Amino acid sequence: MFREVFFNKWILGGYALVILFGIGCYFWYQHQLAPYKRSSAETAEAARKWEAAQKADTNNTPQDETNISVDGTATEDNPKKTSLDRNTESVLVSPYGFGPYPEIPPDFPADRMPPWTWSEEKRQKLIEFSNIPDILRDGELIYRIYIKMWNEGTRVLPAAEMDPNIDRVYLKYPNTVYVTYGYTENPDGTRERIISSTEAFGVKVGVDITKEEILNGNIPNHITVLSADENVGIDPYSYLGLKR
Repeated sequence: MFREVFFNKWILGGYALVILFGIGCYFWYQHQLAPYKRSSAETAEAARKWEAAQKADTNNTPQDETNISVDGTATEDNPKKTSLDRNTESVLVSPYGFGPYPEIPPDFPADRMPPWTWSEEKRQKLIEFSNIPDILRDGELIYRIYIKMWNEGTRVLPAAEMDPNIDRVYLKYPNTVYVTYGYTENPDGTRERIISSTEAFGVKVGVDITKEEILNGNIPNHITVLSADENVGIDPYSYLGLKR
């Protein structure tokens, strides 16, 4: 009975079908997988060739004959000046024809450092903020004046502004009010002195001192009032010994 079941034509046919199905699946799988195998092989080959080319370029690239030490300065084998040396030299001399920058005193206020010590970004921001093309040139003259004043004993640095039309620097000291006087005519024909404008550094006119107090001469001890005409300014070229 066992032989009849085992060798039954339907059963044998089933076995044959299973075997054929398995063989078909195998060849189908190999066929579907072949493109991916080729792609993987091609990618690996391309990577291998790229790495070989990079190694060849590295081996064949001539070494830079410039001999520069770690700190960027030229060594005895390379007496040529490096770009760092040239940049260092360029920042020591004014780009506006004023000659070498003055030495900054050791005790000079850290918050009043001259613009030639600033970063390029900070200088550019100053130009953009002020909208004055020559602001760095004017600032250099003003800070040269500050440094000379400091060396001469002035330990309170004033505010300053430059009149570009006459190349004159006007200093405004702390707690000082510079007043411009004018006159007005009353209905009865009399003239009355008034204050037409004020400039001050460290003083708020109307708070620390009123215009009425200035006109009446009631000046607090810590405030100095000067006529704007008294602030004649400084000729920076004459004071600093510079050529125009």
